[in-house]
Amino acid sequence: FAIGLAAPFFSVYMLEHLRLTYTTISIFTAINMMASIAGYRIWAGLIDRFGGKPVLQLLLAPLAMVPLLWIFADVDSYWIIPVAFTIGGFVGAGVSVGMTPLMFDLLPQGRKRPIYLAVWSATVSLIYGIGPLLGSVLSRALVDLEFQIGFKTIEPLHFIFFFSGLAGVVPLVLLPAVKDSSIITSRSLLRQISTGNLLRYIYNSAVYKMSYSEHRRARAILAIGRSRSPLAVGRLVESLRDASSEVRRQAAHALGENGSRDAIKYLVRELRDSSSDIRGESAEALGRLGMFDGVEFLLDSLDDDDPRIRISAIQALSEIKGAEVKELLFWHLTNAFEASTFPTLVDVLGAMGDRRIVMPALRHLHKFRSKAIRLQLLNAIANGLGAQGKFYKLVGYEEHRRASIIKRMLVGSGTLLVGKPFLSQCDIEILSRLFTTAIDQFEAEDNDELKRTFATVVFHLRQATSRNKENNSKMSVEFMTLLRALDGFLGMDFRKLGSDMKAAEETLLAIFVTQLASHTVSLKEGFNPEPAKYTDC
Repeated sequence: FAIGLAAPFFSVYMLEHLRLTYTTISIFTAINMMASIAGYRIWAGLIDRFGGKPVLQLLLAPLAMVPLLWIFADVDSYWIIPVAFTIGGFVGAGVSVGMTPLMFDLLPQGRKRPIYLAVWSATVSLIYGIGPLLGSVLSRALVDLEFQIGFKTIEPLHFIFFFSGLAGVVPLVLLPAVKDSSIITSRSLLRQISTGNLLRYIYNSAVYKMSYSEHRRARAILAIGRSRSPLAVGRLVESLRDASSEVRRQAAHALGENGSRDAIKYLVRELRDSSSDIRGESAEALGRLGMFDGVEFLLDSLDDDDPRIRISAIQALSEIKGAEVKELLFWHLTNAFEASTFPTLVDVLGAMGDRRIVMPALRHLHKFRSKAIRLQLLNAIANGLGAQGKFYKLVGYEEHRRASIIKRMLVGSGTLLVGKPFLSQCDIEILSRLFTTAIDQFEAEDNDELKRTFATVVFHLRQATSRNKENNSKMSVEFMTLLRALDGFLGMDFRKLGSDMKAAEETLLAIFVTQLASHTVSLKEGFNPEPAKYTDC
C-alpha cells in the first residue's frame, strides 16, 4: 500500500517538476532494475539462511525513507533521484523476497493452505491497487496546497511522498508481533553484515557463481574467506564438498582466514574424516583461527597415523598463542624422537622464542642427512635464541659480506661483554685477550681453534658468575641457559656433517656469542665483582 501510494507519481514528478528527459528517466529506471537484480541475489541468500523476518526488520525502515528522499529532489539536486532508485530497487527486492517465506511460515498445514494462500494474494493485490487510487484522490484534494519552508517550496506531490513514507512505518511497527522460524534477530544479522568487508564478499560471491573455471573459483572462494564476513561461512562450507580438489583446499584455507567461530565444527568434521583429502588444510585452518576450541582436536591429530597430518597439527598449534600450547609442543618434542615431525616441532618452537630447543636440536642434528633440514634446524636454534631471521639472512649472503658482518658481531660482543660490572678487573683482561685471539682465528679461518677459544670464554664466564654463592641466586636463568647451550654447541664436531656446513657453523657461533653478550644486561644490577683470588691474570 505504501509503495503503491507514491510510486505512480514518480514519473509525473520527474517529467513535470524536474523537467527530466525521457532518456534520463530511462537511465534512472535501468539503475533501479540493476539494483533490484543485485538485491534479489544478495537478500535471497540471506533469507534462505536466516529467515525472512530479520531481513524485513532491517529493510522496512530504509524502504520507508525512499519516498521521503523525493521531497528533497529539485531541479538543482536531481542527483537524489538515482540514489532513491538505487536504494528502492536494492531494498525493495529484499522486502519482496522476504515476505514469501514469512507468509509460508504463517500458513496452516493441510487442505486449508491453498485457500489461505489465495486470500493472501488477493488481499495484497487489492491493497496495492488501493494505494494509487488514494494517491490520485489526495493529489486532487491537495492541488492548491503550496507553502514555503525556508528555501524549500512544498507542493501537493510532496505530501503524497510524505504520507507514503509514513505508511511504510506501519509494517515495521507490526512486524515484531509476527511469529516465524528465524534463527537470529535483526540485530545479530546487522552485526554479521557489518563485520568484515561486505563488498569484497559480495563481489567474489558473484565471481564464484558466474565462473566455471576451477582456478578462478578457487581464487574467488579464498577471497570470500578473506573478506572475514560471517555471511561467508555457509558458502565456504558448501565448497568443502566441491568436485574440484583445488576448490576444496582453498575453501578449508578460507574458513581459517574468515575468523568465524562457526567454522570450527566444519573443519573438525573434515579433520576427523579419514577419507577426506583436505585433512591437513583443515588442521592448518583451525590453527589460523587461533581459538582454543580447536586445540583438543589438534592435539588428537598429533597421534595420527599420517605424518602429514601430524605436521599440519603442529603448525596449527603454533599459531594458537599461549604458554600452555608451547608447553604441549615442547613435551612432544622431548617425549620421543620422531624424524618426520622433529624439524617442524623445532621450527615452530624456535619461532616462539623457546631456548629449550637448542640442546635437543643439536643432539639430533646428525640424524638428518639432508642439508636443507640441517639448515632448518640451525635456523630454528637461532630463532629460539632470540635472533629471529638473523641466521637465515646471514647464510644467504655471499662469503665476503657474511665474514665482514660476523667479525663485527664478534667485536661488538666482546666490547659489550667485558664492560659488565659482574666481572672483576682480572676477568675483563682475560676475556679481552680471548676475544682478540678469537677474532684473529676467525680471520685465519681456523674454526677448530676458534671454538676452543670460545670454550675458554664460557669457562671463565662460569667461573666469574659462580665465585660468589650469595650472588649466584640472582643469576639470570636465561644467561645460564645460554652458557650451557653455547658449551654444547662448541662440543659438536661439525666436520662430520660435511664441509658445506662451515658457513652455517660460523654464523650460528656468532649468533650464540652475540645473544650471550646482549643478555648480560640482565646481570647489571645485584652483582658486585669479588676480587680475584689470584694475582696473575
